[in-house]
Amino acid sequence: MTPLNHNEFHGLRTFFSVPYEPRRGNNRPRNEQTIAKSRERICGFLGWLKQSGRETKPSFVNFEDIHLFLDKYVEGYLRSIRGLSHGSIGNHITAAIDVLKYRTAQASGAAKLNPKANMKIARLMRTRNQEQTLAERERNETRQDNASSGIVWEQVLEAVRRQRLVVVELWEQSNEGKEPNYKLAIEVQHYVAVAFYTCMPPGRSKEIRLLLGRNLSESESQESMNNHITVLQGRHVAVISDYKNKQRWGRDTIELPTDKNVLVKHLQWLMTPAVRHLLARGDNHGFLFCRRNGSSFADASAWTAYLSGIIGKHTGVAGVGTNTLRHAFTTFMETSVDDDHLRLRESVGRAMRHTNRIQQNVYNDVSNLERKRKAVEFASSAFKKAVIEVESDEDAVAPVRVNPPIRAVVGFKDEREAAAFGKVLRITTGDVLVMVLRRSPSTSDVLIPDATKVLRKSIAELTWPIDYDYKASGEGYLLGPNVVAIEGFSGRP
Repeated sequence: MTPLNHNEFHGLRTFFSVPYEPRRGNNRPRNEQTIAKSRERICGFLGWLKQSGRETKPSFVNFEDIHLFLDKYVEGYLRSIRGLSHGSIGNHITAAIDVLKYRTAQASGAAKLNPKANMKIARLMRTRNQEQTLAERERNETRQDNASSGIVWEQVLEAVRRQRLVVVELWEQSNEGKEPNYKLAIEVQHYVAVAFYTCMPPGRSKEIRLLLGRNLSESESQESMNNHITVLQGRHVAVISDYKNKQRWGRDTIELPTDKNVLVKHLQWLMTPAVRHLLARGDNHGFLFCRRNGSSFADASAWTAYLSGIIGKHTGVAGVGTNTLRHAFTTFMETSVDDDHLRLRESVGRAMRHTNRIQQNVYNDVSNLERKRKAVEFASSAFKKAVIEVESDEDAVAPVRVNPPIRAVVGFKDEREAAAFGKVLRITTGDVLVMVLRRSPSTSDVLIPDATKVLRKSIAELTWPIDYDYKASGEGYLLGPNVVAIEGFSGRP
C-alpha cells in the first residue's frame, strides 16, 4: 500500500466517522467495524487492479471508471469467478459509493453533498439497490425452503434440558460442586453457554463468547472495555461493552434471570479460581469460555461450531449457530405472546394523539434496563418450564380443558397411520407443535422425547386426555400399568 493510499483511507475514515459532517448528508457517523469492512472491500478492488496489471499504483481515482468497476470487477471477477452472492456484491458496490461520495465532497465546494447529482454515484446506487432486492428475494426463498426443516425453539430448550440433567448428575457426585473436576467443569460450561442463549433473548456471538471470566465491581465495570458480569442494585447484569446493529452501537446492559438455579448458580461456580484453572489449563486469557486446549474462543466460527455441537448432540440437528437461535426465539415469541399489550400500546398512542414511536422514545420514561426485563422474564419462564420443568397452575395437566396444556402427553396417528404419543410444545391458532415420544432403549415402559421429530398437528388430530395413565419420570414419561404396548393405543377420537 502506497503513502497515497494511506492518506486516502485516513481521509475516508475521518469523513465517515466524525459526528457532524454536512457534506456527508443525513447519514449517521459509522463505527470502526463498519469502516473496517468498507476498507477491506476497497482494498479488494485496488488489489485486483494491481494483480491484473491494469494499474501499478492503484488509488481512489480508479473508482471513477465505473464501467471498469461494474463490468470487469463486479461482473467478471466477483460474480463469475468468485461466485459471490447478490448481498455480498451489493456490499462491494456500497464501498465504491463511499469512495465516490468522499471524492465528490473533497472536490466540491458545496456545503452539503447531493449524491444523486453525481451521475456515477446515481448509477452505482441503482445497481446496488437491484442487488439488494435480489438478495432479499433469495433470503425469502431460503426461509420458505427451510421453514419445515429448521429448528424450533422448543427443540433448543429440550437440548438444554438434557444438558442440565447431565450437569445435575455430575453435580451430585462432586458433593454439590465442592469437589470440582474437569469433566464437571466442561459439562457446566456447556450448560452455561447454551443457557445464556436460551434463558434470556439470544445475543450475538461475540457478546457471550468474549465475556470475562470474573465478576467486575461497579467501578471496574464503568471503565472496562470488555464484555463482563457485574452486580447492579443487587442483580447480576451482563454488560456488553461493544455491540453493533444496523442503527446503533456502543455499550449495553441486560439483567440475568433472578432465579439463580437458571443460570447464576452455575455461572458463579464457573468463575471460581479452581474451575478457571481446570478449564484454562494455564492460559491466562481471562475469558469465561475455554476451548478443549484452554484457549479462548477468539474465532466466531469456532464458537458457532461449539454451540452447534452441544445442541446437535441432544437434538440431532446440525449447524445451529447464534443467528439460528435468534430466529428460532423470535418466531417462538411472535407465536406465543398475546397481542393485547400491543393493542393497548396503540390505543394509548391514539388517545394521546401521538405515534407509537414518539410514545416509546419520548414519553416513556422507563429505563432502558427495565424495558428489557419483560423480555428476560419471558425467555426465562419458557426456559424454566422446558429445562427445569417448573410447573405453574396454568401448565398442569388438566383433563377439564378443551385444549391440551403445554407438556401434556397426547395421542395421534403418525405418517404410517400407526398410533403414537407426543409431548405438546406450543399451541397456536388451530395448530399444535408436538415432539414425538419414543420408547427408551434402556427401559421399555418409559417414553422419552425424540428432539429430532417435531410435528405440526391440528388440534382435531390429537387425542387428549389419553386413555392411559402416565407420569413424568426422569428423562421421559412412565407408562401406567394399564398400558401393554404402544401399538395398542386406542384413545378417544
